[in-house]
Amino acid sequence: MDSDIESKTYEEAGLLILEANIIVVIGLPASGKTTTTAILEKWLENHSVYHTDDYIDHGYKESLYVMMKDIPADPNPKKIIEGVQCYRFLRKNQELANLPIDLIIICECNDLERSERYFKRTGNAINEAFDKNLKTVWKDYINGLAASSLPAPRMITINRGYPNGAN
Repeated sequence: MDSDIESKTYEEAGLLILEANIIVVIGLPASGKTTTTAILEKWLENHSVYHTDDYIDHGYKESLYVMMKDIPADPNPKKIIEGVQCYRFLRKNQELANLPIDLIIICECNDLERSERYFKRTGNAINEAFDKNLKTVWKDYINGLAASSLPAPRMITINRGYPNGAN
């Protein structure tokens, strides 16, 4: 399935983004998810944005279920779902056959740049165990696609690295 993931620039991804109703933006911490979502918001009219961080006050487990109730209840057909918890969202959404996802945008960034961004934001080093857990959840999601009753979404990667290595 990973071979079905295309690498695109924003410009190359433009039509896919404009045609999609439900877009999920994933990536490891400090990989550019929020920045990518901000760019998408400028492109799309009449859309709703769901940041998984906004739901964390409901608790780690419950936050996912609250968000999964809010999204289908939103009458707006265009939705962007963004955040590190989107890995769990995708897996649980697949398990419950809750909502067809049109497009998954995977934000990537090299480890050095990601580490610098994360440290600048939090004052801490990246938690490798957390990253490993996210990768496991992603693998579970990918492995479950064939058996899912939901249609498989289009998947693209966008590298959010600093241009020319500058930050």
